[in-house]
Amino acid sequence: MKQFTIKNTTFSLSQLNTASKEEREEIKKFIEDVFIYLTDKLGEPPTDYARNFVITILNDRSDSGSAGYRTLISYWDKKVLTHEFIHWWNGVTMGSGINVWNEAGTEYLAFKTLKDMGVWTEKQYIQSMININAVREVYPYAKYYSNVYEGEAFAFMRDLDLLIIEKTNGQFSLEDVIKYYHQLGREIYNYKNLSINETVELIKNVTGVDVTNFINERYAPDTI
Repeated sequence: MKQFTIKNTTFSLSQLNTASKEEREEIKKFIEDVFIYLTDKLGEPPTDYARNFVITILNDRSDSGSAGYRTLISYWDKKVLTHEFIHWWNGVTMGSGINVWNEAGTEYLAFKTLKDMGVWTEKQYIQSMININAVREVYPYAKYYSNVYEGEAFAFMRDLDLLIIEKTNGQFSLEDVIKYYHQLGREIYNYKNLSINETVELIKNVTGVDVTNFINERYAPDTI
């Protein structure tokens, strides 16, 4: 295993024996960059921060990837790897399981993170959003997630974020909601999955924006 440390956290890469030295260094560098970026943006991930993390990089692109307790599994793709990283923060904040908050929300934040980090250009970011409905061609398993990966679910999270940004003149975004939850709110909510009403309350407490009307207009019970 290839081990390295970021911000006093030890990572172990597994299943990379067939990768070249250059490939391993590229993967390691991206993991360092995205972990530092997300930690600085969202705060420490909601796990035992000083404990070891194991990241398994797969070559099989039919695998969905997963993020668990101090573990992450992904094939070597920057978007998928970023998506799984964000689950460490977003999975509990916006609920868990197959729903808009957990999956489409994480997908949106992954796209936005890659753009903000400069990994994707603005053109790549926009094109990726346009192509969101073609996701099943990339992820065969996505048929099980059809209600969260379709464009409307993705647009729901994007528009919610844009609403918060607009109403606060750029002072707050969805990232601030997640950051607050894991720095302070977790003491209140005790890592519980938030109901739709609790999420509306959380967003209002953090940003001052009441998204009730937006939720009433856009909320689809079969997708959340």
